[in-house]
Amino acid sequence: MHGRVDLFVDRVFFRSRHEDEEALRTFAHEIPYVTDRDILLRRAAQTLDRHTDATSVGIVLHFDDNDPAIVRLRAHPQVLDLHGVETTLRGDIGFPMTARGQLLGVIVLGARSSGERYAPDEIAAISQLATSLGAALDIFTTRDGKDGAVERLVASVDALREELVRRFPTAANENSL
Repeated sequence: MHGRVDLFVDRVFFRSRHEDEEALRTFAHEIPYVTDRDILLRRAAQTLDRHTDATSVGIVLHFDDNDPAIVRLRAHPQVLDLHGVETTLRGDIGFPMTARGQLLGVIVLGARSSGERYAPDEIAAISQLATSLGAALDIFTTRDGKDGAVERLVASVDALREELVRRFPTAANENSL
């Protein structure tokens, strides 16, 4: 009976927080299906802004590898309380976005507007979102090439194919390049 009362009280008084957690987890599951990197990052920031009560939301993709917080996140890829860490990351808490052992970015949240601390279940939901976002960013990077190398390679192959067709038109018709 006591458990049922606790569950009822929790659902009544913390309904909004549970709905926010569910929204974060739902978006974390949807991340792999977003096909545009910029849209994904924008939706992630909007979702975090809407469902965390954070005074600020940042998705940091470019950072100094020697920043103390970045070094710590690379060495220990887990949620990091940014208080007391000399860093250029501006916020209260950092969530690493990792894939294949690499730190690809950090979600940085400011203090909550309500002044409350983030609850463990909220931290778990945000961590799940950060993990999914890291995996998706890794896929975009792998698919698109870090510096456009894939696009340049495809363009080179296409140019070579066109040059071969131009120089050897009968071979192209026979082999269907």
